[in-house]
Amino acid sequence: MKKSKIELVKAAALFLMNLGGRTTTLDVKNLLRENDLNTKWRQKDCSNAMQIIEAEDDMITYDDNGFFREYYLKSEDDCDIDTSNFFERKETLTNIVELLSLCDSDDLVEITWNKKNGDIRIYDGFVNTGEEFSNLLGHITFKTIADGYKKVISANITRIVLYDEEIILNKK
Repeated sequence: MKKSKIELVKAAALFLMNLGGRTTTLDVKNLLRENDLNTKWRQKDCSNAMQIIEAEDDMITYDDNGFFREYYLKSEDDCDIDTSNFFERKETLTNIVELLSLCDSDDLVEITWNKKNGDIRIYDGFVNTGEEFSNLLGHITFKTIADGYKKVISANITRIVLYDEEIILNKK
């Protein structure tokens, strides 16, 4: 496989990992097909390229569930990532929900929230700021990059990342 194709696969994979935390070769192939109409992207090519990339790049690793691999970037504890340009602030839940309601439809947002069973979920995507922003039960409509529309219970939001700023729920 040509090095230029491997570099394109790596760029697409890094883009998806930065958006959603994890990616598969299917996601990479689909992104490449959407953005590079002049090249025929096959699943096998993306899989082979990702194996090469993972072997050469110390920051990329994967989990294998027996059916497919999910690639992701190693945590900050495992690497020396400069986060000095990343801003953090604490806000009340009311302020976080208000910030989300003021987003433009093309503002990329990362939302972290807790499910009732204690599982933590992170969605990357866009807040639906129209009439369907929030319903009477406090669900916020969120269009994820990977899975389409999801409803997030606003009371369970613990963190958002918006405009390169991390905003954490102040529980005081």
